[in-house]
Parts: sequence; C-alpha cells; structure tokens
Amino acid sequence: MIIIYWLLAIISWTGFNIAGALPVMLIHLPVNAVMITFMNEHFKLIICGSIMLLVVVLGLLAWLLAQVQIISYQQALIRLLKYYFGLLISETILVLISALVGWSLNDLVFIKALNILLIVGLTGMQLLFLTKVWQLPIQVTPIQFVGTLIVISIGGYMAWGITTWQLNNQNKQEIIAHRGIYNAKQQPNSIKALKQTALKKFDYVEMDVRETKDHQFIVVHDDVLGQKPIEDQSLKQLQLQHRIIKFTDYLKVANEQGQKLMIELKPGKLNQVGRLFVQRYKNELLKNKSVIESMNPDYVKQVKYGLNDISAGIIMTVNIGDLTKFTTDFYSVQYFGTTLPFLAQAKRTQRPVYVWTAKRKLTMAILNSSAIAGQISDYGGQNRYLTKDYRLNRVALLINTGINYL
Repeated sequence: MIIIYWLLAIISWTGFNIAGALPVMLIHLPVNAVMITFMNEHFKLIICGSIMLLVVVLGLLAWLLAQVQIISYQQALIRLLKYYFGLLISETILVLISALVGWSLNDLVFIKALNILLIVGLTGMQLLFLTKVWQLPIQVTPIQFVGTLIVISIGGYMAWGITTWQLNNQNKQEIIAHRGIYNAKQQPNSIKALKQTALKKFDYVEMDVRETKDHQFIVVHDDVLGQKPIEDQSLKQLQLQHRIIKFTDYLKVANEQGQKLMIELKPGKLNQVGRLFVQRYKNELLKNKSVIESMNPDYVKQVKYGLNDISAGIIMTVNIGDLTKFTTDFYSVQYFGTTLPFLAQAKRTQRPVYVWTAKRKLTMAILNSSAIAGQISDYGGQNRYLTKDYRLNRVALLINTGINYL
C-alpha cells in the first residue's frame, strides 16, 4: 500500500496535476497536415469523440475499481462519480476563495504566494481524492510524514516555477479586430467596418478570404453562398446574386487607411490557394505588412515558400498534436486551447500565440494574464480597457491556475 501511496503522490504532480497530464500528452501526439485540416473542419465531431472517450475511460476505471475492491460495477461507478464531483466542487470553491482574497491584495509577492498555495492545495485535494476512491488504508508513519513533506516541497518548487513563468510572460498584447469589427453593431468583413475600425488604430484587422472557381479572391467567411460552395462558382456567378467584396478592393482601402491585415485563407478543395495568393498580391501584402493564417497547414507552407518575408501561421480549432515540426511563424487557437504546456512549448520554439474569440470580460481578463501575443476579438474596445485593469488581471491569474486543474 505504501508503494501505491507514493505512486498516487507522483501521479498527482504529473504535468503539474492529474488533469494537466492530458494537455501535456496532447501536444506531443504526431500529426500531419491532413489530420490538422480534418480536425479544423470537423471540430464538433472531435469534441463529441472526446466526450465518448471520457465516458469509456470512466467505465474502464469503474471496472478496475470493482476488481480491486471486490465490489459491484455499479457501486464502483457511483463511488467514482461521487468523489469526482465532490473534488470538482471543492476545487472550484478553493479557486473562488483564492480569487476573492487576491482581489484585495495589491502586492505582487502576495499574489505569487497565494497562487503557489492554490496549486499545492489543488494537488493535495487530488491526492485525497485518489486515496478516498481507492480506499487506501494509509497510516502516517514517520517515513511517510517526511516523504509527504518532500512531495509538498517539490510541489511548492514547481508551483513557484509555474507562477513565475506566468507572471514573467504577461507582455503587452496585440488587439486584433475579428472580421474587421470591434463591436456587435458593425457588419463583419465589410469595407465600411474596415474604415471605422482603422480609425481606432488596432494592431491588425483580421478578415476572411476564399478563392472562387475562376481563381479570384473574395472577402467572405462562409464556404457556401446560394446553397452552393463558393469554390464551385465563378466571381461573375456570385456577383449576379450577392454583393461581393473583392480582396483587391479591400486591400486597397486597408493600405489607404494604413491598417495592417491578418488574412485568413479559408480551407477548401482547391489545393494551391496559398501559392496563387502570394503570387498575385506579393507587393501589396508587403506594403501592408500583412500576416496570413490558415486552418490548412499546406496553405501556410505555400505562403512561406512563395514569400518568406511575410509572417504566416496555423489556425487550430482543437489544440491536439505536435506542431513544432510544421512550417509556421505563429499559432492562432481557440481560447480554451491555451493550456500552460502548449504556451510553454510555443515559447520554446519562439512562435507567438494568438487567441480567438473571447466574448466575456472575465475570459478576456484571464487571457490577458496569459503568455499570449494577442487576442483576436469582436470586442476590441473592451480588450484595450482590460490592459489597464491590473487587479482583475491578477485575479484572472488565479482563476487560470484553477482552470488548468479543473
């Protein structure tokens, strides 16, 4: 039993914590361009599959617990669920209490100490959860007491490193207007919105581009217009039924306004989009100081091959896989994909991380306390305000710690 106790203690620190071991493993899974494109295009399917996998793992754990404890499968499942939800509620309460205490603290040293205590406390709860579920008859002997102090000391040292890393990487973030808007009243991907947003001097205006059947580039988000894929229609066919903005016109206005663009090349069955795009707009893109991103890594590779002077990045809707070997200058991920292991890996490879699209003030504040390069947001004005709210940022640091455990 002592061996099992120590194994549980080690597991509780793996990847910062039990739950944290999963994002560590996910960022090391081998993937290729086809897999990334599939995950990006089938986001909901991946989420459903993950939920099903979680249910299967829970079922296997219940079966194993039933064999070890010589109880029925139903009893084992109930015990697992009872203690898991108890752990979830307890850790949530601990995080909220820490956030409330952090709100009243001004000294950064106290915030740092509080975050360390929070990490140690959350891990201690996880260890207690494991021992309760498996009903280990633990008697505190002098050796175990000393060993526990060693585990807590190691945990405190790790927590110090995690906290220091987070605080040291809270740089001033770039604010990017998602689809060219900064409030809900504007029309996304429109030249009118572009002109309005350019007056606010955002770091970038993010916008969407698709290629038509006759290899023209238009500003549009959706892949279907008039119940038919855009890539199966020519520009003239589209203009007969819809008001179409050509990318040439959009880029011209952006250059006139002095507004840099973050251009998303939308994926599709046309396989030379990146090559043709930079070939056609090379000089104008350099003048604009644009950056290009895409959910299709092959498009990014084509952009870099055709115009290495421009920054190009991979978009990820689901943050799964080892991206370090791909040709990319930065990552653009959904906000719930910004785990500490992923951000640390991106930092090591010197690839900035941009995050989209937080809609709540608290979520924006949590992201603002993270080690990311910028936020792609529909509410750019609110993001700018958050950069001055240091107290909220520090509370968000504590909540962010909790999220990485929950």
